[in-house]
Amino acid sequence: MAQVAWSIATDGRHFNSALTDRDDWDQLMKVRPIEKIPEIVLGHPQYGMTQFMRHNHYDSFLNRGDWFARRDKIKVPALIQSGWYDDDGIGSTEAIAATADYPSDKRRIILGPWLHGGNAQYDLGPVHLGAEALRPDIDLIISNGLIIFLRALKMASLRAHWLNTIPLAKNAGIRRHLFPPQASSKSYIWAQMAAWRCPRQQRALSATFTIRATPYLS
Repeated sequence: MAQVAWSIATDGRHFNSALTDRDDWDQLMKVRPIEKIPEIVLGHPQYGMTQFMRHNHYDSFLNRGDWFARRDKIKVPALIQSGWYDDDGIGSTEAIAATADYPSDKRRIILGPWLHGGNAQYDLGPVHLGAEALRPDIDLIISNGLIIFLRALKMASLRAHWLNTIPLAKNAGIRRHLFPPQASSKSYIWAQMAAWRCPRQQRALSATFTIRATPYLS
């Protein structure tokens, strides 16, 4: 049903989650044929869904969008971010598999206690993950990785396997596993992490921010 929801949300050529934010999905999922579901929701046939349903066997139409079949031709550096609770995580698992033979300095994987929305949600249904389930520095990590890739830095530390994970403790607390750049260095340095737990002295510091009436954090 992921294709159905996606076709509805992207009907206007721009993603609009409001179109799929409904409380009648149990009833909609019983509609047959499946391609009629977007028509009921939108009030008109959805072109992409109609085209997709015309090809119920793997043919040249579906092959055109099959990037995984062409994974051996992918040579660009990869930064893969995914969540343990992603209900549509096949793209991440395929990306990890497609880059399995990459040199360690051309792939970085960031895993966290996130849903499909990534680093933007506190809760998993009734399970409260806590404020530290979010990473205020995730954009910086991605930007730094991009800079490193673009500059093709050949630092010894970059030859370490790039793996960054945030494990979920038994009490639902979050322990951060981040190897930040050395404060005394002007270069981006990533340390090797061979185990799930990183040395205590290298753990990133937690910070609490308070939003006040002024447009600043304190």
